[in-house]
Amino acid sequence: SGESPLAILQLLSSHGASRASVESHSLYTEETGRISLPGDPRVTAERILRLRIQAMEAAQGPPPPALARANAALDWLQTSSEWSTPLHHVALIGATRARKLLRGGADVHASSGDGPSPLSLANDLHAAGHAAVGPLGDQHVCEVARLVRAAAEPWTPQTHELFPDAARAHACDLLWPLARLANDPRLAGGPPQSAFVHAVLSHAITRGRPIA
Repeated sequence: SGESPLAILQLLSSHGASRASVESHSLYTEETGRISLPGDPRVTAERILRLRIQAMEAAQGPPPPALARANAALDWLQTSSEWSTPLHHVALIGATRARKLLRGGADVHASSGDGPSPLSLANDLHAAGHAAVGPLGDQHVCEVARLVRAAAEPWTPQTHELFPDAARAHACDLLWPLARLANDPRLAGGPPQSAFVHAVLSHAITRGRPIA
């Protein structure tokens, strides 16, 4: 297919593929032939790459072109080792998929141990600006970072589309009762109707369980 090991790893990882184990007893490459994997056949993707790199480095002759590609893939696996959700792949997934994940309830604060969250990665990409280039180009990376950052903000009419289904439904359920309440004569002299409704919804609507 012509795809590099890095591109394949990134694609699989962004769709939630596990890195924990690969069912294989041996690894074959054109450069080194077949490599036996000792011990438990369930081995990590990182271990497979390390074995492949070691075999290529030990081979006679100049380093094959695949060595640089394997090292790039290993570097990425280590850098992204604590990315625990598809949304962590901010620079890879594109705006359409990011919006789908956010509307499906993806947690912008998800983290594994001391690892980064999708939001912290988006903040880093936002700070880098157009210097942050992913496979889809810098404009796509900046847009996905913007979406993740916006989804972490309190509810507004502008961020409504990025909230999960239940939260958006809850906002619609509250909208008309709040609008009627805002027109109550007893609130005369208060903030405009739209400001009142939006202020209440910004506190009542969350990305987690709706506040009753």
